[in-house]
Amino acid sequence: DEAGGPTFSMEVASPRTTRCRYRKRTKLGHNETCGSITGGSDTGFDPVVVLAERKKKFDRDGCVVLDDFFTEDQVGLLRRECDAILRRASGLTEEEDAASGVNVGESGCVFEVLQDAARGAGAPVDAEGLREARSQGHLSAEVCGLLLGSALVDLARGLLGCDEVYYFNEQYIVKPGMCVTSAFAWHRDSDWCWGGEGYHPYVSLWTALDDVNEENGTLYTRGPGAEEKPIIANAGSVVVMGDRTLHRSCVNLSDKGRRVWMPQFSSGPITAEGGEP
Repeated sequence: DEAGGPTFSMEVASPRTTRCRYRKRTKLGHNETCGSITGGSDTGFDPVVVLAERKKKFDRDGCVVLDDFFTEDQVGLLRRECDAILRRASGLTEEEDAASGVNVGESGCVFEVLQDAARGAGAPVDAEGLREARSQGHLSAEVCGLLLGSALVDLARGLLGCDEVYYFNEQYIVKPGMCVTSAFAWHRDSDWCWGGEGYHPYVSLWTALDDVNEENGTLYTRGPGAEEKPIIANAGSVVVMGDRTLHRSCVNLSDKGRRVWMPQFSSGPITAEGGEP
C-alpha cells in the first residue's frame, strides 16, 4: 500500500498474493498484434475514437468505461471458456450451472486462467508462447485471439501511453447468485505488488460477461476527490482501471451468477523482488 493509504480486508479469498512476484511477462509489441489502431476489426470497436475521447478521462480518474466493447458472439466465447474453467475447478457436470455452484464462492470467486503455466522458467515470454500455454491448458483459441488482438492490445498501449505492452495476468471473477460472501473491500490492484524496480504501471480490463448492476455484484470506483460510483453496464462492456485506482465490488444478491473476465497488461516487465521473473 501507499504510505498512509487505506488498509483493507477481503470478504472472500483474495487473489493470490504471489501474482505480482513470480509471473514472467509476455511481451506484446506493436508488430505482434493484428496491426495498428485502425479500426478495431477484431471487436467491431474503433480504438482511434476511444482513445481520442477517453485518454484524458482515464488520466484524470484512473478509470474509463467502454460500453459494448465486445460483440455478442465474442461475449459468448468468453462465457464458454469461463464456464469450462469453473466446471473443472468445481467438479461440476455439463448440465450444472457453473456460475451458481457453491464451490465458486468457496474458491474466493477468482479463477486464474494460466494458474501454473505463467510462472517460473517455463513461462511464456512472447505471443506464441502464450498461445501454447493456453493450448496446453485446453483453453479457447478464439479467446486467445481476442486477448492478442489489435483492438484490446492497442487500447492498453494507448491508455498506458507506451509503444508496447506486456501480458501480466488473466483471470475470471465469478460471483454466484445469492452469495453474501462475494464482496471485495476497497483496494488497489497493485496493493499486491512489491513496488521495487521490477514494477511498471499496468491496466486491468474488467470485462462484464453478464449485465452488471448494484444488485449482482458490480464494481465501484473512487477517483481523486470524488464520491464512489457504481458501474452499470451491459455484457461486453469493458472497465479499464489503472493499477492505483481505488475500487471495490458488492455482493451478488441476484438469483444468477455474475461473470467477469479481467486480462491485465503492463507497460514493462513486472518481476519479483530481487529481479526474478
